Amino acid sequence: MMSIFHLENSQQFLNLTLRPTKVPLFAESMMMMEPKIIFRNLDVPVLILDPVSKHDPMPFEKENQALKKQHPDYIEYIAYQDTEHNIHYAHPKRFTSDMISFLKKSLK
Repeated sequence: MMSIFHLENSQQFLNLTLRPTKVPLFAESMMMMEPKIIFRNLDVPVLILDPVSKHDPMPFEKENQALKKQHPDYIEYIAYQDTEHNIHYAHPKRFTSDMISFLKKSLK
């Protein structure tokens, strides 16, 4: 896995998550996302499934809600409260239902 990101050791791999600007540029580009830039010209439906938990190491709830407000006609935002990162494992039926519902609405 480390070779994919052009990382030389485990410290660089740790930096990829904690300090992405301290790793090779390619690795940084894989981790750094600028949603305001990426989605500024959004014109297709997007489903954001947001795992929200008390000890979330990556809390993006406010940012995801802001994107929804910025693009209310295109973004559907669903929070999965008290859920860790792997929504599809924690709530397989709800995940499947949410996905199918989104796809049906998107195909209209």
